[in-house]
Amino acid sequence: ICESIIMKCNTKRIVRLALAPILMATGARSQQCLNGFVPKASNRVTIVGKQCPCLDVDAKCFITDNDPLYDDVRGKRCSALTVELDDNGVYPNVELEYRWEMCNQNNFDIKFDEKAKFYDWARKGTNTKAKNIANPRFALENAGRLKSGECRSEVIRGMFDTSTRYNVATQLEGAVYAADGSLKDESTDYCYAYAYENVNIKRGLCKVSTGAVCNVTVEGVEKSCQSYIEMLDQGGNCKPFDASFVWEACNEESYDMKIVKNASNIKLTVGDELATIGQIAESIPANSCTSFESKRVINS
Repeated sequence: ICESIIMKCNTKRIVRLALAPILMATGARSQQCLNGFVPKASNRVTIVGKQCPCLDVDAKCFITDNDPLYDDVRGKRCSALTVELDDNGVYPNVELEYRWEMCNQNNFDIKFDEKAKFYDWARKGTNTKAKNIANPRFALENAGRLKSGECRSEVIRGMFDTSTRYNVATQLEGAVYAADGSLKDESTDYCYAYAYENVNIKRGLCKVSTGAVCNVTVEGVEKSCQSYIEMLDQGGNCKPFDASFVWEACNEESYDMKIVKNASNIKLTVGDELATIGQIAESIPANSCTSFESKRVINS
């Protein structure tokens, strides 16, 4: 489950914030991992699979362009990049680097499924995500197995059109090998891990920010939804609960900001379903914020 807010101001800058996915706990997280590895929640990683909690997958974007214009952000994550229109009204092409990695810290090998891959896509055009899923940068279906304690990684570097936004992702799926080399039943022993990064290159200089939180009140005390789910899991008592979602959009400029209504939405993702549940006000006064709240039952 993750909540996000997209805000577009009149200078064409879009800011998107996605909170750390709320990991549906499994109890298997207590399994001993190799090399002292401790499973962790990340703003890019969702892990599912009762029998394989000791996975580490990642997908990142870095700025590598040698133009002196980018001296102050070179080597930083792509979210640090801000670009401006040139004299012809065109956004520049900038050199970026994608880095993918997956590591198996379980005490067993994993067979790469046909869905295992390192991939990326542009958030522009028709069916670009589906096309890149079908033809990823690096398909791992025929790459054998990911051995216990092994990591696989790939890196590409190239020029990217900054008028477009992108996603870079790592997906690990596969059946589990038994000690005798046979494959276990996929219905009970199957690994899945997914990591992604939104490559949101900032365009223009309008100062805006967004935020989103999920909280639950327990015996008069407010807790984050994530910590509450982990508490339920530790007690073996996962159950539905009433969650409060709050989204906020702030105008940090010294002038009132008119909001592009159709592009500035409040969204909630549950599983694979993304729903727009509200919109930001048509304008936000200078140095102020607007918020939206929704209460929903969450199944932990």
